Amino acid sequence: MIKCLVFDEAHRAKGNHAYCEVIRKLSPKNKLFRVLALSATPGNSSRDVLEVMRNLLIAHLEFRSEESPDVKPYVFERVLETVVVPLGDKLQQVKDQYMQVVILEKYTRTLIKYKVIYGNCGNLTKGKIFMVMKEYQAKNSGNRCVDFYLVGAVAIVAPLAASCRNCKVAELT
Repeated sequence: MIKCLVFDEAHRAKGNHAYCEVIRKLSPKNKLFRVLALSATPGNSSRDVLEVMRNLLIAHLEFRSEESPDVKPYVFERVLETVVVPLGDKLQQVKDQYMQVVILEKYTRTLIKYKVIYGNCGNLTKGKIFMVMKEYQAKNSGNRCVDFYLVGAVAIVAPLAASCRNCKVAELT
């Protein structure tokens, strides 16, 4: 008999994630188990956190931040500085070709066509691409085939755009 389930990265417990499936399969057979769910990034909103709590059958939540009295002694000050390094002519040329051929020509054109993103895509971040896709899905719950195609385009564009941005930005601590 299972007494306790421990989930790390518990913020992933949404939809048909494996964590949710484990709970769905186990709960009809065993009502007397506990869940310890851990996450450094519990969610972007209270709705996200509540969804995870509901999916993992969590009744009690404890939240800690860097300012919590029991955490503060273990937090050290960090200084993060962003340094933009010029690419030089040759790397700039490679970056421009990369953006033109790989991202703009094939995948971003699709996202622009369906009004998921607008304008110059060279400054898009991975997070921004996923955010606008979520907004698109919230507004347009129509054609599942189109949605599936657009999600695929986002899955390709996001890491490519991030790698392109990494060509020019270096973070130093």
